[in-house]
Amino acid sequence: MFSKVVTLIIGIILPKLYIDSFGSEVNGLLSSISNILIYINLLEAGVGSASTQALYKAIKEKKQDDINGILAATDKFYKRTGIFFFLIVCILAILYPVCVESEISYLLVVVLILLSALPSALRYFFQGKYTILLNADNRAYVLNTLTLVINLATNLSKAVLIILGFNVLAVQIVSAFISVLQMFIILVYIKHRYKKLDLSAKPDELAISKKKYAMVHMVTATIFSHIDVLVLTLFTNLKVVSVYTVYNMIYVQLSQVLKGISNSLNASFGQLYYEDRERFGNMYKLFAVVYRYLTVTVMATAGIMTLPFLKLYTSTFHDINYVDKILPLLFVSAMYLETVRWPEVLGINTTGHFKETALAAVMEMMINLVLSVALAVKFDIYGVLVATTIALLYRTLEMIHFVNKYVIFKKWKKDMIYVLFSWLFSLLMTYFSYVIIGEPQGYLALILLAGEVFVIVSVAQVFLSFLFYRIELLYIVKKVVEITKI
Repeated sequence: MFSKVVTLIIGIILPKLYIDSFGSEVNGLLSSISNILIYINLLEAGVGSASTQALYKAIKEKKQDDINGILAATDKFYKRTGIFFFLIVCILAILYPVCVESEISYLLVVVLILLSALPSALRYFFQGKYTILLNADNRAYVLNTLTLVINLATNLSKAVLIILGFNVLAVQIVSAFISVLQMFIILVYIKHRYKKLDLSAKPDELAISKKKYAMVHMVTATIFSHIDVLVLTLFTNLKVVSVYTVYNMIYVQLSQVLKGISNSLNASFGQLYYEDRERFGNMYKLFAVVYRYLTVTVMATAGIMTLPFLKLYTSTFHDINYVDKILPLLFVSAMYLETVRWPEVLGINTTGHFKETALAAVMEMMINLVLSVALAVKFDIYGVLVATTIALLYRTLEMIHFVNKYVIFKKWKKDMIYVLFSWLFSLLMTYFSYVIIGEPQGYLALILLAGEVFVIVSVAQVFLSFLFYRIELLYIVKKVVEITKI
């Protein structure tokens, strides 16, 4: 959790340094490259999710031969995929500078693409399989700690270089070098911790056979999450992309903190599912109630504070206007729906229901893709965000229905109504804040105001949650009191 908060803070500071020093176009270029590389990473084809799900059972039953077979199959797939990844990145580096309107030199764009692709290449050839093992073995804290240290080192180095006046190429070279260091640390830890691990074992292809359905989820989720930037890159310009990424930065960073809470429980829920299905369902329901409460509170607070924050944050940006009263409403709408369903994502991933939910995932992606292209031509950022919201609304409600009915065997209507009410609550709080909230004079005043807003929203959400989840909340309070007494 701490690592997520630190990453959030760094993720907010660094883009400002990039835009102040290199301009909105360079910031838009780097964001665009990152998004395209994420699409290329679809070559992973869902093997990560399928391998993790298969490892839950093998680790729970302490079957070392099964673990070796699963990871051997994963390693084989990753190395084969790494070759294709390298070839596609080379093609991208040649064609991207020709296809995208930019004043940045051809050679610089090529080098930036290759440097940005290095971490993914290392993942395919060396560390990807080990990351899967650590997550499945309930050792995500190792990865989180390492990621925190690496992110701090990378971003502090970037900040220092930018402040000292180095160019963007030098900054990205440092980032690439540190990613190599991360790989070596993971390799050393795995060798020390898992002495019985044998990747020369016979690959267990059958164990990861669900990867074709996990692939559908991975492909659709990745395309869905990055359609906006791709469409804006094609139909607008890199400065508009930069505006989108600055707003998106706020909500994505907060969303990652919330998702980190859910992801930290993946292994525990995955192993509990094979141990006690009924207890799994009950614990899942309690987790979902708490998680949704946090999501509504955080996203509503973010919506209220977006404009006051951006007026300070972008005060030194002069190449394009970043302050827009419509964008906070659209981002709150989309990111709330995307984040509030994460308990359902956990339920599907830990129980392996990839096949049963594949069609709905494809439908969500297609709705977003078609509407984004259609609306972006005339409405730019507004259009892609409206398209994203419509697709998210469909899929979020579908996931709530599926997980309740087929995974935990609970009633689904109450959850669905609560999500819709809370969505409306977040939008109304954001809208009325334009009249109520003033402009803080400095970041300290902004932080204090955000704290006050968070408390007010939290209290309001207690009453709303109590209307829907009285039994669950009273049970949680009872358990907290019992633990406190001990």
